[in-house]
Amino acid sequence: MTAARDWREVEQLFLQWNALRVTEVYRRTTFATQRDAVLARWNDLAPHTPADEHFIEFRLARGVTALFEVIELEDRTTQTYVECRADLERAATLEGKERARALAAIRDAATRAIRQDMRHLATLTSTYQYELDELVGFIDERASDVS
Repeated sequence: MTAARDWREVEQLFLQWNALRVTEVYRRTTFATQRDAVLARWNDLAPHTPADEHFIEFRLARGVTALFEVIELEDRTTQTYVECRADLERAATLEGKERARALAAIRDAATRAIRQDMRHLATLTSTYQYELDELVGFIDERASDVS
């Protein structure tokens, strides 16, 4: 009875973990699309002062740094997810205590990934969003000055 419950708990962790991964990818993609749109607007507002150009370059650089860290962590998390899935498939072939140990190890890895990696990923994506918001606010302000 506990083996079936343990198995369901691990499967539930995988569902939660995957939902978090998909959410963060969606957020990142949405922000990248928003960034591209606001930069197109910025280019339409030309000419720009050197100070304005410097601000845009500064925010873009900070955003690129955050985005690089997001993608790097997404890659690591995906690798961990795939490895845990493979471990789960191997655990299905085990019996008794070996299966229980394997499920416990998988549960620990999935819980750690959700608790640490996904929280860190959400924070990094929020940092990227913050940089984008600063960029959007600045460009909106400059656009209203031109109007």
